[in-house]
Order: sequence, then structure tokens, then C-alpha cells
Amino acid sequence: MNIMTTKFLLSLAIGASLAVQGLHAQDFPTSETIPADRDLWPREVTVKVEHQLPVIINGRQVGSSKIPAGRTYPLKAVLPGGVKVDALGADLEFATADTDLLERLESARQAHEAHPPAPAPSAALGDQDDRGDAPTAVVEEAPADAGESQASSSASNAIAKDLTGDLVSLADGRRLKRLDDPTLGSKKYIAVYFSAAWCGPCREFTPKLVEWYGQRTEADHGKFEVILMSRDRNAKAMEDYMKEDKMPWPALAFTKRDRSPLAKYKGNGIPCLVIIDGEGNVLSDSYVGGNYVGPSKVLKDLERLLAESS
Repeated sequence: MNIMTTKFLLSLAIGASLAVQGLHAQDFPTSETIPADRDLWPREVTVKVEHQLPVIINGRQVGSSKIPAGRTYPLKAVLPGGVKVDALGADLEFATADTDLLERLESARQAHEAHPPAPAPSAALGDQDDRGDAPTAVVEEAPADAGESQASSSASNAIAKDLTGDLVSLADGRRLKRLDDPTLGSKKYIAVYFSAAWCGPCREFTPKLVEWYGQRTEADHGKFEVILMSRDRNAKAMEDYMKEDKMPWPALAFTKRDRSPLAKYKGNGIPCLVIIDGEGNVLSDSYVGGNYVGPSKVLKDLERLLAESS
């Protein structure tokens, strides 16, 4: 794709974005200012080439994993001639031609032409302007984060309500099926587990978590649940991972994971375990003050919470 085609597609995307904001053609950003206009960026991009993904533990790179073409990452920035993505805590840069950025912009333009959205309130647009400031958060598709309203919820099962219809489990041990767990709303604690089959440290920790989970008493299981937030490349990889490690807990359906209120608890890397209460308040995290302390510490905290709530 040549430079003129690239500029043309970017201009089309700009037109769609500005139309939403009530602006006019004469207000189009120049080619130099396009990368700085976050309103034009998609939430994520798919990388079309094989690449190396750094494995980071305790803030240091300890190795790398070869990732085949087709991996999708949250988009952090559009650069002149390229993009920067959040690869689970590592910033990777790719040439525009090595991603599907232009295809996504063209799809956005076509969708806008088919169904022009109503102008968003000015406060909402302000929220969107801040969406890239957090170094680890997945870029939200909508300006209003469902998780932000949880603190004001009077019901202790606010998280359970948000997850209705979004959970799956290996009920028969062979394939994932939708899980509607009526007991989830009564749980005091939810352990959100960010993990992936391609992650070496995850494959080391997951069996320990499975063993720990199996050793809990019936009374303990009435107070908590673990929910997998997969960072795998596709739904099949997630399902295979759950089968291989015999995960007894549910998972967010692969297509729901980044749009779930639980996505905001994601840290800079994996494995990451986060304990929250029914209203979404964080009780223990694998990251403390931006430093990685690991999931084992969180597991001990959960054990203490269960003991104290007896």
C-alpha cells in the first residue's frame, strides 16, 4: 500500500471522526498531526507478521516467545509510518503495513457511513481524551467504563450482575459451555486470573493454583471464585489451556474479555492475580505501587481473607 493510499484512508477515517464531533472538512488535521489524534485510533490492531514477544518478570526481560502472525494487541499509539502496541507490558512497534490498522480505519469509515452515530456529550469526549494515559489499561471502546460505577452500586453482587451471560466453563471436561452460576452473586471474593498458555511463568503457576483450589473446603468455595481472563491468541488456545491444566474455575468468554469490567484490573504482565470484592474493590494485587510482586503473594492474601471471614 503506497503513501498516497495510506493518506487517503486516514483522511476518510478523519472525516468519519470529525463528523461525529460536528466538525468540518476545513478542520481536518494535517498528515503531521494525524498520529497525535487519539480519536482516530482503533482499540486494537492485529499484527500480520511473526515477531518476538518479551517475557518480563519483576520488571526485567528474562526471555522471549516467538509469536506467529495474527496476534491482536491493544493499540497504544499511532506513529509516523507505524504503530505502538501494548504487548502485555512490553511496548512493541510495527510498521503500518505489518498491521491491519488501515483496514480497521476503512471499516470504521464504512460503518460510520452506514450508521452515523449521534454526537457524544462533551463530558464523554473528555473521558475519551484520557483513555491512553494509563500505561497498562486496555483502551476502552466506550467512554463510560462499566467498572467505574461499581463503587456506587448498593448490591454486593454488582460484579456478578456485570458478568451475567459472559462466563464459560469446562462443565463436561471436553468443551467450553456457557455458565450461569446463581451462586456467584453470594461470593465475597473474586480472584481474577490473567494468564495465557504461551506464558512460561503462567504454566508454572497455574498447576499450583489448581491444586490450591482443589484443597479448599466447601465453606471456602462458598465465599470465593476464580475467573480466568485469558490473554491467549484465540478462543481455541484458551480452551486447550483450560483442558490441559484441568482448570476447575470459569473463564470470561474469549470475545468478552477485553470489554468486561474485569479488564481494568489487568497489570503490566502475566501471570497476574487480583482479588476483588463483590463491588469491584481491589483487596490484593500482583502489582503493588507499579512493582510486580507475583500471584503467590495474592494467593496467601486470599487464604487469609477466607480464614478471617470464617
